[in-house]
Amino acid sequence: MKSLIKPPAASLSDPLTTEVSGTTTDPTARQNTSPLDRRDLLRTMPNPDPISDYVVRFEIESTPSFALGPLKFVARYVPDKVLLDPSCLNEYLLALTQPEWPALEALALAMRDDFGNELIPRWIEIVVSPLDASIDNLRHSVLVKDRQPQWDNPRLLARLRDS
Repeated sequence: MKSLIKPPAASLSDPLTTEVSGTTTDPTARQNTSPLDRRDLLRTMPNPDPISDYVVRFEIESTPSFALGPLKFVARYVPDKVLLDPSCLNEYLLALTQPEWPALEALALAMRDDFGNELIPRWIEIVVSPLDASIDNLRHSVLVKDRQPQWDNPRLLARLRDS
């Protein structure tokens, strides 16, 4: 019998960069929020050049009702066989508004797992931070990374550290 549950992603160049920026404004959150349901919202398309290492970057600000407040999300990844369809990001973020996340760390890790399972990127980095400037002069953001065990591109990764 074939399992319907997708297995977890493997632990996860002179880049070309694709950027998508936007703001979600729909206050209505999806109630169907299991990880598998969220992941189904992440639609993919074939990578036009799966041999080359390049970076895809998404930056989006979310204004739906996260218990943590309005948030900024930045995802950078080196695609393997598929790319994320940017048109799905707003709906995916709406699905993330339920359940309430105990901390930014839990939300960032869930996003890393979701993207990792659906895209299986060579390398991925997710950054989640509040849009509010600071609380008591403390800036808080969470950065999580992962990559495929056999993938390495030191030149590309060094350039990413500089950006």
